[in-house]
Amino acid sequence: YDKHLHIATIISDEYPIKQNGAGVLTVNVKGDEAVQKRREFASKLLNNHDSLVLVNLRLAIEGQVKAMLPKPRKLKPLSERTRQFIKERFGIDDLTADQKEAVDIAINTPDIAVIQGPPGTGKSTVVAVICQRLIELAEKGEPLDKVILASAFQNDTVEHIASKIETFGLPTIKVGKDIQGVRAEDGFIAKMQRSIDTALQSLSPENKVDRMSKKLRELKLVLSKENDTDAVRSRINDLIRISDFSEELLSDWKLISREVKFEDGDREKAINALKGLRTDAGTYSDDGFMRIRKVLKAGISFTAEERELLEYAPSEDEEISDVFLESLKKIQDKYLTAIYALGNTVKGGTDASLEAWIDEAIDYFKKKEESSYEDDDTFLTANLESIREDLFGSSGYIRETIRHYGQSVAATNQFAGSQEVNNLRYENVILEEAARSNPLDLIIPMVRASERIIMVGDQKQLPHLLENDIVDEAIKGDVEKRKKYEESLFGILYDNLAQASPKRRVTLTKQFRMHPVIGDFISETYYDNQISSEMVNPAKKLHGLSIPWAKDKIAVFCNVPKNTGLESRGCRSKERISEAIRIVELLNELREDPAFENLSVGIISFYSKQVERIMEEASKYGYAEREGDGSYHIAPAYQLTYDGREKMRVGSVDSFQGKEFDIVFLSCVRANNYSENDLHKKIGHRSEER
Repeated sequence: YDKHLHIATIISDEYPIKQNGAGVLTVNVKGDEAVQKRREFASKLLNNHDSLVLVNLRLAIEGQVKAMLPKPRKLKPLSERTRQFIKERFGIDDLTADQKEAVDIAINTPDIAVIQGPPGTGKSTVVAVICQRLIELAEKGEPLDKVILASAFQNDTVEHIASKIETFGLPTIKVGKDIQGVRAEDGFIAKMQRSIDTALQSLSPENKVDRMSKKLRELKLVLSKENDTDAVRSRINDLIRISDFSEELLSDWKLISREVKFEDGDREKAINALKGLRTDAGTYSDDGFMRIRKVLKAGISFTAEERELLEYAPSEDEEISDVFLESLKKIQDKYLTAIYALGNTVKGGTDASLEAWIDEAIDYFKKKEESSYEDDDTFLTANLESIREDLFGSSGYIRETIRHYGQSVAATNQFAGSQEVNNLRYENVILEEAARSNPLDLIIPMVRASERIIMVGDQKQLPHLLENDIVDEAIKGDVEKRKKYEESLFGILYDNLAQASPKRRVTLTKQFRMHPVIGDFISETYYDNQISSEMVNPAKKLHGLSIPWAKDKIAVFCNVPKNTGLESRGCRSKERISEAIRIVELLNELREDPAFENLSVGIISFYSKQVERIMEEASKYGYAEREGDGSYHIAPAYQLTYDGREKMRVGSVDSFQGKEFDIVFLSCVRANNYSENDLHKKIGHRSEER
């Protein structure tokens, strides 16, 4: 509470606080109510819907695999087009045997497919290939639903999977919270622009500079940058002598050029004559025809079309059409505006009128070039450049167009129950990092599927998040019951489908990401030696660092003794300052190594407070920068490697899910005096396998 400003600030990691009309602070539970409403709706749909997919999902959850209803499918898992996609997208000739099996199971499942993907085994590749094959199959028929709904627990993961999926050449739009990276529609626009640029390079070079619209654009640029009106007018006069300008443009040019001018009396005569035109039916019937005669004698350079309209104007006793009166009004407005814009004489004109004339001339020649069918290169160049220009500022329109015509949508588990997604059904629902999702949330996108549910994840990695206060109240100290709450729906289905026929589950067993020393350690420790590193060439995984503690080493343990400082506990998290300082010292040493230039670095901690502490220390040496609200971001110089990869990231374990870096620091934080007999107190949740 600030006693000077009389402002109370309430900090809560769990609930937002709001102030009602009476000034009373209350907990805002609208968000929680929306979450619960979506969960309840999905649960009712699962329990009451009679579609084969949802009936079989219920049976699989309940462990009644033998009762699941059949729906035989004998679809080819990989077509020639799919193989071409694999080669172009990933630069490989083929998938591994278990990756092919995963695609086969996903394509041919009657209902549910569960794909376990340990670290580095190519889950993203498999998901992209499955999506490609599903789109190919959809093209052969006329799907009544959208083809794909991609969903995950976290926004980061949704963005990642959305970036891998294209349907009918269109990207996948993520709905819901604004994304942190490049929006799908912006990436699509950039891709189109690159394609147009490539096409333009293949056309005649002279068409890029010799077209009249291009020359006029260059003149406009000179006018705006240098304001050299005399040089611009002189160049326009040259262009008029050699080019086919319209009569209207020529007439307007005479009004703003140096070549024609009114004497003072003539100017006033023209203004009075134009003002005197009768542009409504009532006054025209009085003396409208005679007023037009006066305008024709006022020395105004009308276009041939305008002069014809005026010379053949109806007399007062003839029928006056609305179209004629509207045309007359346009002529009056046009020439009064032009004359007033020129000041006392037309001599010299104004920058505004000159720029407006150039814009009109550009539009005229653009349309002419875009319909120049007799000259292919001019026609193509003009239209491609026009399309490229139209892409700027159109991301909102393009986004809505993609959403309407595209066949794939991406959303978080919870947002899949929103109105924006909920009014559609999807043939296939693909769930990434499915083991991380709360089972109640996971059901929300699942019930949208009409043909297949494809789950991808790993029950051996991060568990789903529990609402611990509710769980503790429910289990009342029962350890076995807590283990049940901790089970992921992904893990339950993986186990229950072990005996299903046809086969509905598979584990990817070949890892590509890690040096064999790291990969084999993970395989032995967590996966009963099932994960092979045979696909990895150790020589291609060498970092090339020459500093003594890293040279020729794959893994290093850095001891930060207790006497440098123990862990400290904040309100909900822990930190260890000496460890954060040591990490940044090591980072400084790395920075001096020539090999560091194009290496990426990830710094991970199990504790959010330690992440903040590391960022604070890193900011002292230029690796990070502080925002106005006190948060930190990686400094621009350390955001990307030369080849476009993320250069540096500091975050919790969650934020690194599915990502990879050349070098990883793991800040363990825990350093205390608790007995080793009580592991939970000694190292906390790290005593759990996951």
